[in-house]
Amino acid sequence: MSDKNRGRGEDGGSSNLLHGVTEWEPRSALDIFFYYLYGALLTNAKLVAVGLLVVILFTNISLALAGLFLNPIVGGFAVVSVLPAGFIAVYVWESDPTAKRPALYIAVTFALGTVATTFAYFLNSSSVGWFESLPVAPMAFFFFLFVGPIEEALKLGAVYVYPFDTDGFGTALDGAVFGAFAGLGFATAENALYIATEGLISGGGLGTVIGRAGVAPAHVMWSGIAGYYLGLAYVTKEYAGVLIFKGLVAVAVLHGTYNTFMTYAPLAVGIDAGEVAVQVVNFAFLIGFYAGVGYFLYSLVEGYRRAELEVGVREEGDL
Repeated sequence: MSDKNRGRGEDGGSSNLLHGVTEWEPRSALDIFFYYLYGALLTNAKLVAVGLLVVILFTNISLALAGLFLNPIVGGFAVVSVLPAGFIAVYVWESDPTAKRPALYIAVTFALGTVATTFAYFLNSSSVGWFESLPVAPMAFFFFLFVGPIEEALKLGAVYVYPFDTDGFGTALDGAVFGAFAGLGFATAENALYIATEGLISGGGLGTVIGRAGVAPAHVMWSGIAGYYLGLAYVTKEYAGVLIFKGLVAVAVLHGTYNTFMTYAPLAVGIDAGEVAVQVVNFAFLIGFYAGVGYFLYSLVEGYRRAELEVGVREEGDL
């Protein structure tokens, strides 16, 4: 009897000796259950994904509405704070003089951005303890090494999961547009979580929401920049990995810088200086930060616009 057939009966039937060692087939009731469950999930993968998306969206919306009802001041401010971020996303969308991207693609990308927030929330919450024991600037390490890379990768992943493989994606500016709306979805859902936290749990905390409100436009700009490099990678496949890595590292550093400053500014200014002094420093930082990051995104968008108008960038047949 050959080695291959060792453990088989003379009639060639499979024996119990090799089952689970070099062979496997569903035999037990539990194995059969998993076999058919896997087949059903694989066959209906898109349906399952859509169902999960709907559940998460419904949960986020329900929490936001509940928080808004219980604390309308905090909720209203958090909702209004998303508007500047929306204006930035629309600016990027309208910057391309030739493209007409289906609104459905934009809507799905926005929705995926909201889902990314849920994953980021649980990852951040479960991981912050790893950094709190560091002796020096623990939150700075947390922001630069975890929050920034994770959140920016999740937002860019929202672009890669859906619009990247559609007929609406074909240029660097397409990446910036979809990235901006993924960031807008992320920021909107993040604010919804703050509405729920402040409205349902603490019943107050307007100052906390005000302090965090400035991050919504930043999310859109960061994702727009990372998305631009993803789009550039789409048309420059030889250097695709480098371009995606470059974009992610750049925005992760910007993200970490923003969070670190907003966290440590009160300590740097000094408690004795008072709340007004801290807010003045924060405001000055935000103006300079937005100006710098906004100009970076603007230079990418306008550079594309000039190239499109002067020499043509989008290939024939692209949206």
